Amino acid sequence: MVCVTINGDKFEIYPPFFDCVRCGKKTLGVLHVGVRGYIRACCECPLFNAKGGEIPPVINLPALHKKVIYLDQHVISGMAKALRPELQRSKMEQHVQEAWIQLYHILDRLRRLQLIVCPFSMHHRRESFMDDRLYKYLNTLYKRLANGVEFFDALRIQSIQVMQYTRHHLDPSLPAFIDNPQTVVLGTINSWERYSLKAGMQDYEWKPEGAKLMREQNEAANKNFQTIYDRWKQGGMSIEDRIEEESKGFSTMVRKIYALLLVKSASEQFGLPIDPRMARQVEEELVDEEHAYIQLVDDAYRLFSDGAMLINPYLLRQTIDFLAGDDVRKNVPCIRIEPLLWAALARQAAATKGRKEAIDPGDFNDISAIGNIMPYCDVMTVDKAWHGRLKENPASNEVKGYRAKIISRSNLQELMGYLDEIERTAPVHLLTKVQEVYGNIEDEDPFIGLEADTLQC
Repeated sequence: MVCVTINGDKFEIYPPFFDCVRCGKKTLGVLHVGVRGYIRACCECPLFNAKGGEIPPVINLPALHKKVIYLDQHVISGMAKALRPELQRSKMEQHVQEAWIQLYHILDRLRRLQLIVCPFSMHHRRESFMDDRLYKYLNTLYKRLANGVEFFDALRIQSIQVMQYTRHHLDPSLPAFIDNPQTVVLGTINSWERYSLKAGMQDYEWKPEGAKLMREQNEAANKNFQTIYDRWKQGGMSIEDRIEEESKGFSTMVRKIYALLLVKSASEQFGLPIDPRMARQVEEELVDEEHAYIQLVDDAYRLFSDGAMLINPYLLRQTIDFLAGDDVRKNVPCIRIEPLLWAALARQAAATKGRKEAIDPGDFNDISAIGNIMPYCDVMTVDKAWHGRLKENPASNEVKGYRAKIISRSNLQELMGYLDEIERTAPVHLLTKVQEVYGNIEDEDPFIGLEADTLQC
């Protein structure tokens, strides 16, 4: 990299360097890489000036078709610990450590070849940033492999899917579900990667007070989940009935929000008295007008009413009945998938026949990730338990309907085999362009320059 000053501003010019047609020196490097093009500039020849000097042309780059690889938190953690053995609480076996390191280098190479992207998500944050020993290293790998791409949170993805199905309901010529991952992420998936890994990256750092709050939320959710799991152990319900019960969660929430809205509206507009207990519930549940479910009802109503300014009670009720009805419950992917996963856990709980057994705290997070993110991925890694559950009906039949290849993180060789095939079948013209823009793709330590903390192993 060479730093130059142009018009009083400092710019960085990166290799590879070619001969400049103006000065003849091998100083023509890369000034900027964009989504679909890049700019070259010479370190010696002034190309810009205040009087409107020569502006370097944008060189077009071919369209990318990156594979979306969703790596669960334990995969990221395994690679970080293998690359930095001092992070290991218990020493990895050598062959395991070597496999994790090999996986990292394959992923990083494919990322730099513009063939894959490994998006970040809130599910990573929930699981990763609770450990002060690891979060800086995990954060570094997330940034490096995600290239600024982050999945929306689960409620937002759910809203997007529901709105897609609502448009389809009103106009059957429109798709009921769009599996394009670009519709549910921040950042641009098929963007050529900038030189600076800081450019365009989301800030994945987690402040101590935020981590404390998230720990408390996780503990409360796990405690509630354990109570439900213990009830499931009693059995007495078929898998079909369990799926039916779990699938009504979204419908129940929509109707609950509708009822709370009516109470709030009546109180504000007509001064009607409101029961103190209901008032507290309204205050707790309807924090502001941007609550995810309130926004969803508003957006769906605008479609039903064709954007009418005045609220038509009949259309509002029709909207609520649609959102809470069987069509949405059975046809929106995330609302259809999650009950199957909860039912799989319920069946497992019933099989314990009352034995004391604690749930895996990560199950709640895994269900959300599989239900909301899996439909948009080419590959998703899961733990061995979920890999087995997803091969059982009815979850198996549902998962087969999506392109995602589900791979157990205990089978790294299968994952590496899939990744090797991506590079083997990559278009030659694309690899040629990568070399033109970035030069030789060499392995490098992702943690160089990262301030190391004193760690207790």
